[in-house]
Amino acid sequence: MAHGKEHPNSDHSDMVIASPADGQILQYESASGKWKNVPLVVADQPMAKMYKAAAQSIGNSSWVLQQFDSGLYDTGSLIGTNRFDITEDGVYIIMAGQGFESHGTGRRLGLISLNGGTLAQHRMRAENSLPDYTQWIIAAEHKLVDEDYIEFKMWQNSGANLNSASGVAGQWATIRRVGDG
Repeated sequence: MAHGKEHPNSDHSDMVIASPADGQILQYESASGKWKNVPLVVADQPMAKMYKAAAQSIGNSSWVLQQFDSGLYDTGSLIGTNRFDITEDGVYIIMAGQGFESHGTGRRLGLISLNGGTLAQHRMRAENSLPDYTQWIIAAEHKLVDEDYIEFKMWQNSGANLNSASGVAGQWATIRRVGDG
């Protein structure tokens, strides 16, 4: 039955839903032989996103901590000074958008750092053919505990300082707790 009417090709005459809605979840109950509504419960999980509004100068051949100056949202008091401070044990998905201005020499690296060590890393070679910024997304899923912290770093060896990408679509980081683990 769809929207109070039985579909002509349906073999589910046992399906009676009082007020159907898009995205509704149904579960078959074998004891009654009927389909029933299942409420969709999305747990309130801590999540945050921060970004760098203006470009950041990244020195040649040294790891540089990304400097974030703006937050888009923070539902769990996760945004610290240029990092995420974990306040609740659990499994988290962590992602960062990183990039550099166009420059044809050297390599570009980015990493997600857990408590000062490396959690995930991205490497790429610079290409002369790129007309604009060289950008990538780096991601990790990891079990974290209260008082862990996540930072983001960049490295390049073009022979001179390079500016990072900037703005909410250029240099950003996000985190979301997805479960207990």
